[in-house]
Amino acid sequence: MIEKVEKIAALINSRSTGWFRLKPDLVNILGTENCEKLIDDFESQLGSFPSKNLPHYSLVFYLALVILHPHNDLAKLSSDIKDKESYRMMQAGLRIFLTSKSDKLKYDVELTAEQFPNKYEYINFFSGHIPDYEMDMRGFLLLFELIYYEDKQRFLNVMNQDHQNMIFLCVLLNGRVILSSNELISFLNSEDLLKANGAFFCIMEGFSNLARKISNHPTEENEEELHQKIIKIHELLEKVSEERKIHFIVNYILAEQSYPSFFADELKSSRLNTVVAELESKNLNNLYKLKDMFKVMKILPETEIERVFALHFIKWVKDDSNPYLWENFKHDIKYAISLLSDKTKKDIMQQLKVFGETLNVSSFDYQVRQSLFRKEEAKSIIIKECLGY
Repeated sequence: MIEKVEKIAALINSRSTGWFRLKPDLVNILGTENCEKLIDDFESQLGSFPSKNLPHYSLVFYLALVILHPHNDLAKLSSDIKDKESYRMMQAGLRIFLTSKSDKLKYDVELTAEQFPNKYEYINFFSGHIPDYEMDMRGFLLLFELIYYEDKQRFLNVMNQDHQNMIFLCVLLNGRVILSSNELISFLNSEDLLKANGAFFCIMEGFSNLARKISNHPTEENEEELHQKIIKIHELLEKVSEERKIHFIVNYILAEQSYPSFFADELKSSRLNTVVAELESKNLNNLYKLKDMFKVMKILPETEIERVFALHFIKWVKDDSNPYLWENFKHDIKYAISLLSDKTKKDIMQQLKVFGETLNVSSFDYQVRQSLFRKEEAKSIIIKECLGY
């Protein structure tokens, strides 16, 4: 059996196509696709494996098993293996794999989450690419489903072991395993913000989809369903700290077009410095992100919030002034400026005017240093549009 499992490991590591295409080779190696017989044979030979490698061998064996077993009937398989020693060893092997300590089955992925200060926005982005990731990790995803059917709490515990989060997010978002609201709570409170925002995304997905549906086709039935979802969202957010609640709400408001009305009430009743700190953690130097600040400014017309917008807009004009971004988003930015108090608005305009006077945009500049002229002309045009020239 050791040789068979080692062949399976080599087959898995060298695969270049989908997991299910391995099935004929797995049958050739194991001699049958009868999972009940395979489990009995493997269990009977556990004593022949080196004890320190048993978690790894068990993991490889169960990867083969979930490929051979009809993947829409994993609940049946879970009842057959729940008391098996090899099943316990497989979970130990899976934990080793998830923490990247295995030198025989590598789990080394590169997500782009660090490029997204708003982790909810990243989860939304990731959800559109799940099929690509699933193709590479299908066997492991099926193992998670197997554990879910056998013991949901054990499943949640193993999910928490995934520090790279790719498998975690695939299992959470691919729709094959639907976690209840209570099961998602532990992830909402996670110190890992990808896990927390993944759970929050699941909680908000029903609201987001229904809100879009109502905007196109409002009905009393849909309105009532939306109302019930909002009540449930409110109940769940009461189970996290104020800081985490504001984190979720700010992320959602900046990323989505509509939001539950109580989100605004929560921002109004929260500590202002908590909201400011959350906003400042986002990449607001990017005009694509900064343009959405108006949604928060409408809810909280506070000087501290205005200063966050003013600081980052001035910095964008000085450091970037991408004319294409400006053309796309200038109406949103001008609307945000219109929401400012007279004092903040006057301060922004004064800073823009002073900076505009330092720019090299004279006819002399055009004649002798055209590259600098063109760069600073873009800044000058933006400033003039803001000043109303």
